[in-house]
Order: sequence, then C-alpha cells, then structure tokens
Amino acid sequence: MYFFVTNRTKPNDPYLEEARKRLAMFHNHGIPAKLIIMGEHPTAYIDLKQANISAADVLMMADFARDESPEVNYSKATINRIPDHDQMSVQEHVNEDHFFVKQHPRMIVKYFDEKLDSSIVPNQLEYVQQFNRTGELIATDHYDSRGFKRRNQVYDATGTLSLETYFKTDETPSYYAVYADGKLQQITHLDFQGVSHLFHSKRELASFLLDQINGENSENYFLIDNPAENLPLLLNFSQPQRLIPVIRSQADREMVIQVLEDTKTVSFNKVIVNTDDEANWFETNFAVQTVPISPDGIKVTMRPPYLGWQQRYPGQVILMINQEDYHVFERVVGVISILHAQYPQVRLTIFLSHREMDSKTRARMYEWMKNQVESLGIQAFIKLEKGTLLTTDQFNSAQLLLLAEMNQFNQTEVTTALATGLPLLVLKQRNIGSLATYGINIADEDMLAFTQQIQGVLFDVQQWQGISQAERQTAESFYKLASWQLWQQVFNEGNDKTTLPVVEE
Repeated sequence: MYFFVTNRTKPNDPYLEEARKRLAMFHNHGIPAKLIIMGEHPTAYIDLKQANISAADVLMMADFARDESPEVNYSKATINRIPDHDQMSVQEHVNEDHFFVKQHPRMIVKYFDEKLDSSIVPNQLEYVQQFNRTGELIATDHYDSRGFKRRNQVYDATGTLSLETYFKTDETPSYYAVYADGKLQQITHLDFQGVSHLFHSKRELASFLLDQINGENSENYFLIDNPAENLPLLLNFSQPQRLIPVIRSQADREMVIQVLEDTKTVSFNKVIVNTDDEANWFETNFAVQTVPISPDGIKVTMRPPYLGWQQRYPGQVILMINQEDYHVFERVVGVISILHAQYPQVRLTIFLSHREMDSKTRARMYEWMKNQVESLGIQAFIKLEKGTLLTTDQFNSAQLLLLAEMNQFNQTEVTTALATGLPLLVLKQRNIGSLATYGINIADEDMLAFTQQIQGVLFDVQQWQGISQAERQTAESFYKLASWQLWQQVFNEGNDKTTLPVVEE
C-alpha cells in the first residue's frame, strides 16, 4: 500500500491536487493507495468531496486515533444542544450569534455555512466560545461538519490554553493535551483497547499513529507531501526508510536537507524532486536515491511549449535527411520548388540526421546538397543547416516536419515532436508498422498526391489543426506511460510492465 501524507484538504490546493492526480494514476495501474490527512480539519470530508476525492480513499489521522468512520451518519449538533441559550439575549450575525446575560458576553456561537454542502443543517455548530462573568474566555468547543464535538479547549485565568480534550464520536475522550504557559507538556492517548499512551510532543503522537497505521506490514510506503510542515511530525516513525519526501518548494527542500544532515534522525531511501539537476545535487551530496518527477507527474524537461497555427512561420517546412537519402532530397526539393512558385512564402530548411553519421560523411553530404541547391538556383527558399538536432524552437517555428525515416528520431524526440503539435510526415514506408495509430502520417508515394498532401497541411488551417491536435493527444498518452515508468523507479515493483510503444525502423 502507498500512502500520500498531507495536511491539505482544500480544493485547488496545489499539494492536494497533485496527490489527487497521483492517487488516480496509482489506481489506474492497480496499485493500492490512500491519502493520510494530518491535523484537525472540521470540514475535511466536504472539502475533499469538492476536490473530487472519495472518502473511501482517505484516512484522517485524527479519525484513526478516534476509531471513526467517514461513512457513519452522525446526529448533527445544533444550537438546541446548548442549555438555556434561549434565556439569553442575542445579537445575530452572518453564521454567528453572540449571546449575553445582562449585557455581559457569555457565549459566541459560530455555525457552519449551509452553502458548504447539502449535509449541513440550519444552525449546525462549528464552534462555541464560553466566557465567564467578567467576559474572559474560559473554554471553546469545536465541532466536526459531520455533526459531533471533536475537541474542547480550556483556558486559565490569563486566557492561556491549559488543556485540550479530543473526543471520539460518542464524546468519550480519545486523548488529552496538557499545556503550561501555553506550551505543550504531554499528551495522553487512549487507544482502541483502552490502553493509555503518554507522549511529550505532537511529533511523538503523530509518529505513533503512523506506526499504528503501518502495523506489521513491511510493504507500506509513505510519500510525504509538503514535507516542510509534515515531515517534522513523523521523524519518530519506527521505519523512516519507508518515508519518501516529495519536494515542491524551497521550504520543503530546506527541511529535507536539515533532516538528511542530522544523521541522528533518519535516512530516507528515496526523495522525489522536480528536476534532473535537483536529483543530481541530492545524489551527489547525500547519496540518496532521487527520482525527478514534477507536480504534473513527468519530468519538467519533457513537455515542450506549444504554438498554434497563427504563431508559426507560414509555409515553413523542415526536412531531416540521412546520408543515403539523395532521392529523398530530390523528391522533396522538387515538391517545394513547385509549391514555392505558386506560394512564395513556402520555405524548406534541411537538417542532416544525427544518427550514425560521422563528420566526413556529414561534410560530404552537406557539400553535395549545397552544390545541388546552387546549381538549381533555389537557395533563396532552400536553406541547409549544419546542425544535427532540432531544438524545440525549431519545432515550433515550422508548419510541417518531414522525416526521411522514422529511425532518425528516438522515442523521446518523437514524443517531443508530437507534443509541439507540429504535423509530421514520414517519407519512406519501409517497416512503417503502426505509425498512423500514433498520429504520425505517411507521405504518399505518388508525386502529385505528395504535393497536394504538403499543400493541404500548409494552407488548410482546419487540416493542420486536426493533425496537430491528434498528435498532441498521442504525445499525452506517451507522457503518461513515461510518467508511470518514472514512478516505477520510486517503488521498484515491476508489477506493471508498461513501456512506451516501440517505433519500428
């Protein structure tokens, strides 16, 4: 089982949204996973429902301590459970009432907003503050949106917190927290069997509860989201090698470094970071296995920017050619020359393939093409490049990419080309395999049909956009597969053998 530990419950929170997407991905691949929510969140299940996270996929650490179930329909605590409230004068506010006895404040009652969820009833209690006769705060009761009292706070004569009692759903105590001068001194926890456990910090309690969740299972792993806030509470966990921090901010990074530098605490088996550079830094400085996975589930360097039809150079075509593809050169140059005569904006840039071409062969091929272009007098619209690799900028500047053969690109380069939405045509049909199913189009062998094919892509915006959209959708499926391969590095389970489709030569 994989647990994603977070303290966030609000919809649109980036940490929670990343955890939600990760949860869906794990489930899609048959890997059991749940969220563990740390801290007290009175509207957690409402918030999580709005974030499209099922209660069945969530384990509230506070609920685990109380042995609660999110599925139980609890009776709702309303103002009617407070005795003598109707004997006091009241000032009404929005979702809040102030109660007085002879003009002295005795109680402030805050209600859950009924707009939160259909499960909220009128005058349902969120918290109740009680005051003594001199107007000093003496106690606060906090309620869960499911309807029961979850916590009571008692204050001393100076208004400083002195005692907290956390309740089970039947309002019997689950644990007590004792304070002195506002500082936590000890926590007494009563487990499910009624056994008392003593702790001196919330860190000790949280680590104990994580141990209870883990039980005797040696196959559980805990991904710690927002480690800047959550990791310090879990450093007493008995199996720290099963904690995997997910670094998403500078504060996260600093906290993980602090823990790694303190050899007396824990040593993580793995750390998840955003980039390759960050992964290399951690591995160099701490010898910790690091996996670069960005918040959207892939490497940051993988997904290129996208430019639409209007943002590209009109009529710009790119050809990647091999050393033996003289006939491809002649065929493409002939078509481009025909189109340029009719559409002067049509241009062709030719790159030599970087696959298995030595410098002498490259120079010889370049000189041959240069002589051909100059002898035909077409250098005004045919450009030769000595560079070997297409950059993302070059992908995004063109309207069409021609490949002599598919093996000129490796899988990453194919995915990058498709992700830019640049229409792609493969000229040689040898061992094409199922390229068309990947959004990769095949050039027609007939010269006239090939000319019309290029013309259609360059000047029919709907055709161009249709090809571009299909290619980008294919790239996204490739990215998801690549993402899952990255996650396999995290848990090394090998129970999912999914790999990227192999493009045949």
